Amino acid sequence: MLTAKIENIDFFSDQVQFSEKFRTHIDFSDSSDVTLKDFAPVHDYLVHGDFAPRLVEKPGQLPKISGVLLQEEKDTQAERFAKIFLTASQLQMAELRALMVKKLQALYPLSPLYLLIVVKICMRSDTWGCDAEGEMYAWLVDHIAEFYFLLVAQNGKQLVEILGESKVMEAEVMAKIAENPRACRKGVDDD
Repeated sequence: MLTAKIENIDFFSDQVQFSEKFRTHIDFSDSSDVTLKDFAPVHDYLVHGDFAPRLVEKPGQLPKISGVLLQEEKDTQAERFAKIFLTASQLQMAELRALMVKKLQALYPLSPLYLLIVVKICMRSDTWGCDAEGEMYAWLVDHIAEFYFLLVAQNGKQLVEILGESKVMEAEVMAKIAENPRACRKGVDDD
């Protein structure tokens, strides 16, 4: 079953090998920066369709991440999910990238510093045209715009640095702010 899933991922097609010592195995040591630690959640995803902590989606309720309640836990998982999004990008696994988008969205809102960490990590991902890229990008632009004034107050230098790396993202964030500045004050005007 796992072999069939692997064979359906184009990136792995040339990496599946056989040897007496390792039997059937994946060797992408020459073609990827993915480490064994990076691959662990990918393996769980390939075997189980998800990995811990799991995405919980129930009809009529907002999606959530199982057992993740405190903001500190959400921040830790958000950084981890962004790194898995990056790994899935390197391995060209569109479905895993889509799952990471859903998991990150379930952690909304991210704390300001971790939002910037997630943006920084995701900006390093390879682009190859899967739908999850656009979804992640749009979600990050919306999230930055919603919390823009809080980000400026708490992490202004990092925000300027990150937006300076992507003039397109900067322009889209600024357009959203110009469109509705009051909607960009979450965390500042909240009671």
